[in-house]
Amino acid sequence: MKVKQLFQKSGFISIGLFNPLVLGILPAIIIIISNPFQFEHYIFDPNPIREERIVFYTDLEKDGAHEKMVLGKEINNALYLLTYDDRDELLDQYNFNGTKAQTREPYIPYGCDMDGDKIKDLMIFTQRQDSLFLNVFSYNRKKLLKEDRFITKIGGYNEKLDFNIRNIGAFDVNKDGGKEFYFSVAGGFSLFPRRLFRYDLNNDSLICSINMGAAHLGGELFDNGDSALILSSGIAYGNVSSDFPYPYNDSCSWIFGFDENLQFIFDPIPYGGFSGSLMSFIPYENYFFSIHGIYNRTTHRNTLIKFNVKGEVLSEKHFDFQLHPLIAKINVNDHDQFFVINLTDDEIMEFIPDKMLIQKVRFNGKHRNLFIQIELTDNKKKELLTFDKNKNTYEILNHRFKKTGEFNFNEYYNHLSNHFDAAKASGTLFLVNAKGTTYLNYKINPYYMLKYPFWMLTYVVSVLFVAMIVFFQNKRNEKQQNTLNKITNLQLQVLSNQLDPHFTFNALNSVGNAIYKEDKKVAYDLFLGFTRMIRSSLIFSDKIFRSLKEELQFTKDYISFQQVRFPNLFEFQINMDGLVEQEKVEIPKLLLQGFVENAIKHAFYDIRYKGKISIEVKKKGNQIAITITDNGIGIHKSQKDGHTSGTKKGQSLFLEQIKHINKLYQTNLEIKISDLSDIIPNSHGTRVEVLI
Repeated sequence: MKVKQLFQKSGFISIGLFNPLVLGILPAIIIIISNPFQFEHYIFDPNPIREERIVFYTDLEKDGAHEKMVLGKEINNALYLLTYDDRDELLDQYNFNGTKAQTREPYIPYGCDMDGDKIKDLMIFTQRQDSLFLNVFSYNRKKLLKEDRFITKIGGYNEKLDFNIRNIGAFDVNKDGGKEFYFSVAGGFSLFPRRLFRYDLNNDSLICSINMGAAHLGGELFDNGDSALILSSGIAYGNVSSDFPYPYNDSCSWIFGFDENLQFIFDPIPYGGFSGSLMSFIPYENYFFSIHGIYNRTTHRNTLIKFNVKGEVLSEKHFDFQLHPLIAKINVNDHDQFFVINLTDDEIMEFIPDKMLIQKVRFNGKHRNLFIQIELTDNKKKELLTFDKNKNTYEILNHRFKKTGEFNFNEYYNHLSNHFDAAKASGTLFLVNAKGTTYLNYKINPYYMLKYPFWMLTYVVSVLFVAMIVFFQNKRNEKQQNTLNKITNLQLQVLSNQLDPHFTFNALNSVGNAIYKEDKKVAYDLFLGFTRMIRSSLIFSDKIFRSLKEELQFTKDYISFQQVRFPNLFEFQINMDGLVEQEKVEIPKLLLQGFVENAIKHAFYDIRYKGKISIEVKKKGNQIAITITDNGIGIHKSQKDGHTSGTKKGQSLFLEQIKHINKLYQTNLEIKISDLSDIIPNSHGTRVEVLI
């Protein structure tokens, strides 16, 4: 029974929004959102480390372990390579004749098996003056397989070399076990060279495409088994003049298709106009897809293009919003999906090739970079890395697109790799850009699995907290209701004393006597006063307070009846201060009438003179003072003669009533009862002062 009462007082039995189980949801959500505890899977060190050297990890041996490589420069700017094993122990240093290739974006060596030993070799470019060289380093043999292989001359602009190198891929053309390396060298404002290259290590042969006006940003190699297809494209910079000696100028974007020998397999396809770009090609079934965008001051038009291996454009779809031209293929739950960035709304969208459809995905945040897949641990599960524009942070996402970590890095990076130490459950991200390499240390959060228990505990604590508030509020309301009931009972007792059957009989008898004497005016006044008292009692039966004006009128009507019952026993008068607003002053009902009744019943007991009752109301500072004075026998004589039992009972009712009213309504009502002889020597009577 007590348990049921406890649940009732705590609100658990209530139905609807006021149940603590419902009320506890909002504070729990607020605490969970604002909590200072980190429950994300990865915690990143907020203090990154930077150095000028290029540091990267790559799996050259294809065994799942990533080897550390460092590219640096000596005092004379000559390039050197430091190699490490999979335990991060330094193996050796290799020095090169030239400097690191001074590309606009830092070049990260590409790994491919050039000599057929099933171990990837590193393609490292060096530079001497305006000449570009290729070096092939074998991690397996711990030596340079090829050093200073001349590739091409580099054009300059404003007395600086201006070019980029892009890795395209590798393919074994002559089936000798060693793959040929494909790459592009694209001049910027220098305009030269702008061509694709293929290097065959086993035969030390180099071939290239024709030089073109189109600005190659690279290409993608698609291995068809017996043959290869290379698709290449670029941005329409508009740098080539009309008298440029090479074909396919950069006033528009182009789609180029090359075979493994870098010969065109279809006529290049011009697309769009100035400031447009085609940057990636996605194969799907027997087709390819790409996004073309035009970005200038007047136009932000995007087109999704579908074409076949012959270079024939099969269909196009235009979009009003601006799309990033890169299409990312991400493996989600062992299923390849394609994603693009809506640059207008900074949100990730899914691309569905067979429907030529781009649609929104359920994902929070503002993003301007596509996903990059990376393995942050040794569990072979790939995480997704993207940039949140709103918070200016990089976020790590799992395969369900839920954030598992974030870090601040307010720069664009060109290459990303990492190393993870399973024994320490920690790792390091290496972000490479033109300024060098930034180290970001991270660790697996040991409290990650406590996230959901913490949420549940937060909700339970919130519910209990709300239930406690409801419990104490109900307890307070219960106490207030009990106090209110006590006040009501006290007032009912007072009322029953005033309107008991004897009083009612005497009142009606007085009215009848006046009618018998044919004193119609007196009879009417008495009857009117009696009905006013009855009506007032009914109207205020459920109220604690009423106005001073209504209380005084009730008291007057009561005194009028008593004067008819006891003719010539007493007289009374009311003195009212004009500053007192009777209608606005609230007073506990029956309070004044009760003290007047005590005076009539007890103060004038067995006196030989005419009694007098006066009620004086005046403003006293911030209070209203109501003084009831009689010239009766007084308190002392009443106690001496043994006439105080009724008086004490009435006074105790009033005082207890005032005590409960002050407690319930936070008021400060005061009652002072004095014998006049204590105030004025040789006088008699009683004074009651009520301060409101």
